[in-house]
Amino acid sequence: VRRLLSALLDCRPQEVQFDYGPHGKPRLRVPPPQGLSFNVAHSGDVALLACGWNCELGVDVEEIRESGWQTLARRFFADAEREQLE
Repeated sequence: VRRLLSALLDCRPQEVQFDYGPHGKPRLRVPPPQGLSFNVAHSGDVALLACGWNCELGVDVEEIRESGWQTLARRFFADAEREQLE
């Protein structure tokens, strides 16, 4: 993450410093240099990093598992969405 952000900020990776929100979400030290914001998510062997200028970002990624999706669908999806998945 530091290497990718440093390339966008044109600085060395060790110069990239983070602050953390109340729930642990990382962000660039305030004020964000040059208006750069980012969000990162990971699950299993997959990682996702999104970067943007002068905007707020949120990303999520979940490892696909053979079982257990029905429990997640019942908990988080609307009935119509769950029926479509089934």
